[in-house]
Amino acid sequence: ESSEPVGFLRGYQNTAVADERGSGSNLELKAKAAWEVAYSPGKAFFMTGLMLWMSGNGVNIFSIIVTFMAIINPIKAILSTNQAFAKISEPKLDLSLQKIVFVGCHLFALGYATKKCWEMGLLPTSPSDWLFLVPVKKTLEFSAGGVPISM
Repeated sequence: ESSEPVGFLRGYQNTAVADERGSGSNLELKAKAAWEVAYSPGKAFFMTGLMLWMSGNGVNIFSIIVTFMAIINPIKAILSTNQAFAKISEPKLDLSLQKIVFVGCHLFALGYATKKCWEMGLLPTSPSDWLFLVPVKKTLEFSAGGVPISM
């Protein structure tokens, strides 16, 4: 007279089914976490974009600092892509697409920061910015006028 269901064996555990189910869901969770890491620069870009917009186009200390940070942070993050995915990486899980999205989001942010530098006039984009490369012409003749001094 036990209250256990028919076919229930006390102490029996099917480890093969539990391992398959556990590792599959673990891989799915890690893949979702990898996509979260991949999209995180895109989510953070809105704050960076707002800061760049609020700083204006004038060349002052605040706008230069904000623009400098908007350039340096994506470069540092691109160089540490593998470290960003280190906690999630697993031999069975291919993270190459997530890493491409991660780098792409940072390149987009870097492009916007470069556009901000151009708007501030910090990039040499006009011909007059390159005048120091034009050689100075030698004069071929020299003339001077004046009154002769006679003694």
